[in-house]
Amino acid sequence: MTHRTCRTCRRTLLLDAFVVDRRNPTGHTAECKSCHRDRGRRSARRVLAPDTVLDVDEVAVERAVAGDPPGRMTADERRVAVRVLTERGMAHREIARTLRVTPRTVTRARHYMRTVPPFCPNCVGDACRWHPERTAA
Repeated sequence: MTHRTCRTCRRTLLLDAFVVDRRNPTGHTAECKSCHRDRGRRSARRVLAPDTVLDVDEVAVERAVAGDPPGRMTADERRVAVRVLTERGMAHREIARTLRVTPRTVTRARHYMRTVPPFCPNCVGDACRWHPERTAA
């Protein structure tokens, strides 16, 4: 088999145009390299715009911040809770324990909400791109 059809763009291309995937029986992914790259770019643009208004249940967020998260929270409620706890100066592992989620979920929520921890490792004693107001000690 020297050709394959991309599941996204429906073009039939040579196998060289597909990403190698040893887990797949054919040895290649189901979408071509250009569609694979475009999908990655689209997901990178999903970061929240600063002026977006989220529809959240404030009571659920308050309970989560207090350490008693409800059984089910929407992604937006979880993100708002992460932002509140980050602004209080909590580390990502503490936030994960409080909200009963993984530390990676906290990192993703911070990235999505464009929330930076109060003390990032890049600005110890010096300014960084997130904290330009800090001056060198």
